[in-house]
Amino acid sequence: MTDHAPETLLFVHIPKAAGTTLGRVMERHVPAARHYRLGANAQADIERFNQLPESQRARYLLISGHFPYGVHEQVPNPCAYFTVLRDPVDRVTSFYHFVKAQPGHDLNETLTPSQKDSLLDFSRTTFWPIVDNGQTRQLAGDWGRVPFGHCDRDMLETAKRNLASFAVVGLTERFNATLLLLGQRFGWSRLGYRTVNQTRNRPPVDALSAATRSALEDLNELDQELYAFARELFEDQWAASGLDDTHFMEHHPPPTKARDFISRITSRNAADWKRKLKRG
Repeated sequence: MTDHAPETLLFVHIPKAAGTTLGRVMERHVPAARHYRLGANAQADIERFNQLPESQRARYLLISGHFPYGVHEQVPNPCAYFTVLRDPVDRVTSFYHFVKAQPGHDLNETLTPSQKDSLLDFSRTTFWPIVDNGQTRQLAGDWGRVPFGHCDRDMLETAKRNLASFAVVGLTERFNATLLLLGQRFGWSRLGYRTVNQTRNRPPVDALSAATRSALEDLNELDQELYAFARELFEDQWAASGLDDTHFMEHHPPPTKARDFISRITSRNAADWKRKLKRG
């Protein structure tokens, strides 16, 4: 961070939208002591942040995690939001296989045998808010209070309004270009990355049956519209940037595994390690 140090950057990490990979890049540019990283219980962590003295809240240059829009209300500094969105069908498919592959995941234990066997059955019988227009929920400022199946167009319009104010709107399928936009806006230069937290052994979206795709689209009707809007915002930002991502990998090669490991160790502050050790 160089020219924009007075700002507090707010990264709205949408689950299964390349946020963990992006986090590795962010960590190289923000000192661990100035990064307020939310854990699995983001709402509790934000409440703890809100209770800090104003002078301490003002010290943080980056707040990141699975939080919805609205965190800026308790940040004393000027704020700049950014996020990365993903095609809704692709995101939910990835999230489903991610949870299914982890027996210890809290949501894994709620899956019925038929849901574990069939994404179609899951899409027709699940009641997880995170897969019910989850991107609209998060960008509209919802902490999960809106019941499953009750997202409406007012929420979509709120999400669009909020998203239009973001400093950078990224897309997973244009991840390299997204990183270049972030680098230009925030003065980041070390943009090379290794993909992490990727859901493996999942079928490609192109392999979904017509019935499954249709069910997932119905489940995320508002997210479909929000994603189309996000793509327009991205294309406008990209066109105005004058950047070119054709040779991204040549200019920003991935870090070595050793350097990546060292970066992970040094990017954690005491609170992060305490929370990580507590979780085991």
